Amino acid sequence: MKFALSVMHVCAPAPFGGLERVVAALSGGLAHRGHRVMIAAILDPDATIPAAIAEAADHGVEIEPLRLPRRAYGAERGAVGGLARAFGAEFLHTHGYRSDVVAGPLAGRLGAARVSTVHGFTGGGLRNRVYEWLQKRALRRCDAVVAVSDELARTLRDAGIERVRTVANGAPLGRAAASAVEARRELGVDEDAFHVGWVGRLSAEKGPDTFLEALAELRPAPPFVASILGDGPMRQALEARAARLGLLGRVRFAGPVESAARLFRAFDVFVLSSRREGTPISLLEAIAAGTPVVATRVGGIADAAGPHGALYVDPMDAAGLGAAIREVRSDPAAAARRALSARAHRDAGPDWIDAYQNVYEAVGTAPGRDAEPAR
Repeated sequence: MKFALSVMHVCAPAPFGGLERVVAALSGGLAHRGHRVMIAAILDPDATIPAAIAEAADHGVEIEPLRLPRRAYGAERGAVGGLARAFGAEFLHTHGYRSDVVAGPLAGRLGAARVSTVHGFTGGGLRNRVYEWLQKRALRRCDAVVAVSDELARTLRDAGIERVRTVANGAPLGRAAASAVEARRELGVDEDAFHVGWVGRLSAEKGPDTFLEALAELRPAPPFVASILGDGPMRQALEARAARLGLLGRVRFAGPVESAARLFRAFDVFVLSSRREGTPISLLEAIAAGTPVVATRVGGIADAAGPHGALYVDPMDAAGLGAAIREVRSDPAAAARRALSARAHRDAGPDWIDAYQNVYEAVGTAPGRDAEPAR
């Protein structure tokens, strides 16, 4: 990229989650390349900036919280527009259905190019399906739409959305990882226990119910302990299900854990049980930690870890997931080789910040702006 750009990312971040870590990592990567980058974080009046977003400030990214009353969409659009004008945004880059629908249409009025990254669709009930329909309508008017997996790109094109490119998520910003001993101590897990890890939002698309069913397949042997890091609408139901499955004492619901990526070395195996996915940032964190992975074959998971970088099973196949976890336990040397393969596959892939710069370059800077050479 020959010129420094002004890129304003807009999102309505949750307290934790993959989207937030992707936005922070992408923003930090662009700032390191010499671009001016801001994150406009749309928050409820009493909310704080999530830790994942706040970390981007250490990498030269401007963070602007916009605390607004719930459902005050007119005020939200006005606040984003005023901030974008003051910042001189050449690119308005939205993330998530809310910013796509509410903030995205501002780009034309601002003389900015309109870019969206689609991180995935959750499906579910009628309300979610209406939101996704509105989002897809909004995406049709973007100058560029980035899908985080080829599967998601096909879904978007099938919905009549053009100008779609695939850019898989890259390495997140990260703090220094804790050692296995330190991470286990923080999670309250004995050093000699076979430790199964699950990290994510406790919602249907992530398949935490399938994960519990898979753990039930492991009883009575081998002995294990499982840690579930994250929170979400299914937590209470999942805790009740764990009790019905006889998993109390073996499964620990840790709740949301700040900077969970530091703790991946605590796990003997990391499990992704998703029904739907884009390219989950937790998978990239597991690969970076050298943790063996068992995952469902959905979204961009296999693309990210490579054909030999994990044990793959079909979504909602609890028996298959349990068998794969058991295989990691019985052959740790093979599991370690797969973890090395996943890291080599990741390291050989294209640079995702370069890919985003190419997206911006293809769209073109906003008319009438004088860009300066990037450092």
